[in-house]
Amino acid sequence: MMNLHAIALAADSAMTVRMHCTETSIEHALNAHKTLVEAEAIRSIGLFNLTGLVDTSQLVALAVKTLFKDYIRFKSKTGVVVARYGDNDFFPGFCEYPCYGLMLDKLIYDPNQTRKN
Repeated sequence: MMNLHAIALAADSAMTVRMHCTETSIEHALNAHKTLVEAEAIRSIGLFNLTGLVDTSQLVALAVKTLFKDYIRFKSKTGVVVARYGDNDFFPGFCEYPCYGLMLDKLIYDPNQTRKN
């Protein structure tokens, strides 16, 4: 069996929790979806003839933690733009908020919005 434990520890310690979630919320999501994700992982591992070579519980834990800690790599970016004209403006001003969708029932957005006046 591949020992993913050392790889998982190294990867997990290298990633920091982003402001949108906590270690506790990530653990809760892992526990809530572990059975379903492990079943899919077992099916996928079987497709590549790797059954017995990979510890699926470690793989699932690493995958879920990576998704939540490094969501920018996996989720599509979209955004919200709020535009306005002032009384004496010739061109509109706007604020842009880059968004990555919902995770753990929260809107994931970049608080460093672009602002043009």
